[in-house]
Amino acid sequence: MPQVTKTDDSAKYGRENITSKIQAIYHAKKFHDSTNDIPEGDQIGLILDKTNFYAEQGGQEYDTGRIVIDGQAELDVQNVQLYAGYVLHTGYMKYGRFDVGDTAIA
Repeated sequence: MPQVTKTDDSAKYGRENITSKIQAIYHAKKFHDSTNDIPEGDQIGLILDKTNFYAEQGGQEYDTGRIVIDGQAELDVQNVQLYAGYVLHTGYMKYGRFDVGDTAIA
């Protein structure tokens, strides 16, 4: 997926919300363009262009929280992992749907 850049996680030490672009949606060992066809209740992962979530590393526990598009969709983030510079936010959809390219609040 050449259009997916490594995640800028420089905001992980701050406490403010940030606006991020959804670069990839991961479910069942493959990437999707949308959460629309993913069964309700299944765990999904999002890769954002930038994040304020701290990924598990160096003995430090990962952050939890929400990724939201107001009035459209919400992901309850329950785990955050770093893979070769890409931060994967995994959790469960509370409502709505996300598409690759959407702008969300983290």
